Amino acid sequence: MAKYAPLGSFLRRWKRTNAGRSVDLTFTDVERIIGAILPRAASERDWWQNDMIIGRACVHRAAWIDAGFTAFLIDKEKVQFVPRHLDLSCAADGGKAVPSAVPAKERKATG
Repeated sequence: MAKYAPLGSFLRRWKRTNAGRSVDLTFTDVERIIGAILPRAASERDWWQNDMIIGRACVHRAAWIDAGFTAFLIDKEKVQFVPRHLDLSCAADGGKAVPSAVPAKERKATG
């Protein structure tokens, strides 16, 4: 996880200093934080899955999971990191939706 440890540190600091809010980072932002280029696979949604798959190298996921975040690829070069206590949208859809940073009880119904 050494390569991605700076991302975990950044997210922990972010959570402390920004009242646990979500943060959107471009790939360039993430690359600056980790001091390396992301692999080509990072442009695929699967690379940003939020589970640790036994038997597969997924040390990059440990960076945000251990920091208490869920990651969502929101376009080909941007990721949203949502603190797990705000991630209310993923249970029913298998983690495919981009969650709102606003807790469900505060969202107004749209119709």
